[in-house]
Amino acid sequence: MRDWIYVVTLDEKQNYVKAESFMPETEFSHPMDMIFGSDGKLYVLEYGQKWNSQNLDARLSQISYIKGNRTPVANIIADKEVGALPLTVQFSGENSIDFDRDKLSYAWSFDSDEVQSREENPSFTFQKEGIYTVKLKVEDPDGGSATATHKILVGNESPQLSIEMEEEGNIYWDGRKLNYKVVVKDHEDGSTEDGSIDSEKVKVTFTYLPEGEDIVMATIGHQQTTQPEGKILIENSDCKACHAENVKVNGPSYVDIASKYTSEDKSTLIGRVIKGSSGIWGETMMAAHPQLEVEEVGKIIDYIFSLRPEEKGAKRQIPLEGTLSFKEYKGNKAGGKYILMASYLDEGNEQVEQSTLATSQQITFTLPKLEAEDADERSEGLGIWNSQGVRLVGSIADDTYLKFEDVSFKNLESIQLAAAYNSDYTYAGSVEVRQGSIDGKILGKAKLGYSHPKKAAKKYYDIPLEASDAKTSLYLLFKNPSDPDQYVLNANWILLNYKR
Repeated sequence: MRDWIYVVTLDEKQNYVKAESFMPETEFSHPMDMIFGSDGKLYVLEYGQKWNSQNLDARLSQISYIKGNRTPVANIIADKEVGALPLTVQFSGENSIDFDRDKLSYAWSFDSDEVQSREENPSFTFQKEGIYTVKLKVEDPDGGSATATHKILVGNESPQLSIEMEEEGNIYWDGRKLNYKVVVKDHEDGSTEDGSIDSEKVKVTFTYLPEGEDIVMATIGHQQTTQPEGKILIENSDCKACHAENVKVNGPSYVDIASKYTSEDKSTLIGRVIKGSSGIWGETMMAAHPQLEVEEVGKIIDYIFSLRPEEKGAKRQIPLEGTLSFKEYKGNKAGGKYILMASYLDEGNEQVEQSTLATSQQITFTLPKLEAEDADERSEGLGIWNSQGVRLVGSIADDTYLKFEDVSFKNLESIQLAAAYNSDYTYAGSVEVRQGSIDGKILGKAKLGYSHPKKAAKKYYDIPLEASDAKTSLYLLFKNPSDPDQYVLNANWILLNYKR
């Protein structure tokens, strides 16, 4: 199904004259039917990208024709949003838009209701503490106008937080130890280095997240200083009409939802929030929220999951300075990641309400793992799809390859190749690990294959490599000369095992 619409012109004998693209810059999602309503608007029914699925992008779009002058859109850009006195801010209105390409006029108000500048990109210095709502009104020659606002906090400088590491490189391996230090400096509050900022006011956590766990789990304990995006979205929506954190309102509490479902149910829950549902928690119908984007609803679900009783307790905090030890990964073939996170909420300005400012920083440590679908180059005809809960590269047969650029072979002792196999098919072949080019030196090889009439499987192949000091491309060349059309495997990821 094509994702475009064309307007076709016919002559009086119904012969083709021309075809013109309709709204070519709009991305439709499998449009399947359309009709003009009695209100003159065009209604387009879009099926969504997948067949026989509850598509999150399925929708009924309303398209209006605007005759004559179109209203402009005002937009404000500021190079600073907070700062100590005096605060000079460079503003810009150049991202304001007039769809008719008319020349716009600009009217700015900074700390007054009066117009204080008519420049497109003015600068203004705030001389008094406070929270100001800067206004920009743009107007076209035909009188069409629009207004935008932007908040500026004057009287408190943002705190600065840094995480210093003894060694470079954000990778880990079993038993690695790494020294770290967290430093906070604040224009008004002081510094952790001289003790003027109490170390107890800085939250530092070190969290291991198994593969597939949402990163929101690592923010638990920091939420006093780092407001989760999902919580902000909930507060700005109508969710409170039906839900509360610990109390059943019209619908279940967030804690009850978090306790009933797991991360595997995330896509289902996103669909229910956007499209509405009923009969899940009794007879009460839950309202639809089509105005929310899929990504926004995903953040809401992540926040709700973080409220599980077993998750909600604050993570064990660690000191501002110490040694990280990577232990929890052991035995977990799927990998995962460690997150070192630090956050600080400053004291604010007592003369200005709600002037506290937060800062946070995180470092994510991952295994030196290459995802097959992220290969810099792959043979023509190889496909990418989801299967067995992971993203795979498939259609791998004889003389197909995956290429990964800029791989360091120094101290690279072996690789581990993760493969996935479907049931009711016989996979067979081998893989060659080559250096530099498709016909480069073979550093290692392994025999591959699997067959079972009913059971799919995941297999892991450890492939020792010949020593090399090069930093160049790594090629995985798959072979099956006895049957070039037979598939060898579905590739998941490649783990690089360096000498420690």
